[in-house]
Amino acid sequence: MSAINRIAVIGAGTMGGGIAISAICSGIHVNMIDASQETLERAQARVQKYLNRQVEKGRMTGDATAEAEARLTCSTDLAEAAGSDLVVEAVFEDLAIKQSVFREIERAVATTTILATNTSALKVAEIGSKMALPERLCGMHYFSPAEVNPIVEVIKAENTAPETVAAVLLFLSQCKKEAIECKDHSGF
Repeated sequence: MSAINRIAVIGAGTMGGGIAISAICSGIHVNMIDASQETLERAQARVQKYLNRQVEKGRMTGDATAEAEARLTCSTDLAEAAGSDLVVEAVFEDLAIKQSVFREIERAVATTTILATNTSALKVAEIGSKMALPERLCGMHYFSPAEVNPIVEVIKAENTAPETVAAVLLFLSQCKKEAIECKDHSGF
């Protein structure tokens, strides 16, 4: 399995923004997608603030932060997720909304693209129940703040393919996160 080089994060709120920061600081290209341009602008300001703090604290150089920032693009068009190796959904914690988003994601990306939900309580199998290819979906629950906290729960639904979990574990390793594999039930 090859490294994940390009991801899309759907939802630019608190969790989506943190996931994007974690990935760009780990050398991964991120397309952050949100229906709201205003939300995207707030997320971009948050990324800039985070990177500036890393320079102030001596954790990153100015060149490294410029490179990280260059790895981030933003869009209001879900079609921009095409070409991603992995798509991470981080939208409002509502089953119907998440199911709808994944149906749209499936239309936008290749059938080989790995899909993950950042759900904190919903069953991954229920989220994927309306998908054409639910075997490529797993849970990837980051703890807040996602850009700092090293723990991420990886949730395998009963129909999640082993290759999906392996790809997500590789991605999290690239991001220097500690993955904890969990069963697909409420609260994991």
